[in-house]
Parts: sequence; C-alpha cells; structure tokens
Amino acid sequence: MARDLGTFNYKGETYLRGNSTITLTNGKGEQVVIAYDNKKEELSMDRTKSGITDFSAEFPVVTKSPTYGKIKTLQIFIDKSSIEIFDAEGKMGMTNIVFPTEAYNKVVVKGGKAKIYPLK
Repeated sequence: MARDLGTFNYKGETYLRGNSTITLTNGKGEQVVIAYDNKKEELSMDRTKSGITDFSAEFPVVTKSPTYGKIKTLQIFIDKSSIEIFDAEGKMGMTNIVFPTEAYNKVVVKGGKAKIYPLK
C-alpha cells in the first residue's frame, strides 16, 4: 500500500500481518524503514538514509527493540525531526530522531495496511 502524506505532522496506525515493513520517503530519496520480524519478535528502524546524517559517524544506524510477544497494531507519530512507534497493546515503544531535508510525504506498507491521520 502506498499513500501520499503531504504534511510533516501525522499519526499512522498500521495493522500488521506477520513480517511487515513501513517505508517513509520523500522526493529527495531520503527514507526511514521500519521493519517488524514476526519470528524474532523484533522491531527495527533504519535511519541510515533518513536525510542529514553526516554530522556523526554513529548517527546513521539501524535501531532494534524486542516486541515482547507478537504485535498486530503499531501507532506511529511523525513530525519534522522525530519518529515514535508504540505497540497498541503497550508492550514496546521506540523513538528516533531524524533530519530529513524535506518532509517524508509517502508511506509504503508491505505485510499490512495503514490508516494515516494529520496532526494539527
């Protein structure tokens, strides 16, 4: 599923069906890839191509978190410089800072579906 966002601030609810990826992109090719591994019960966020990353060799990384069980729904909050992810059942949470040079304006979900809500 691909969807145009057109705003910096939004909330997404993503319903997962096993292994899933959620990719946030913009017109400059910058991206953040969020991946859920159902078997390993692990969520990762890849910010290696998220935008401005060259200020530190340690910034462009893939962060990982255990999910403490299977997850079915993620809530994702995105603004100009942060991405926050929560399991709808409260088992895990993850936050990353990012510095895109323009808003992520497209989301692609594989292995699930998403509902997008603009935040005011």
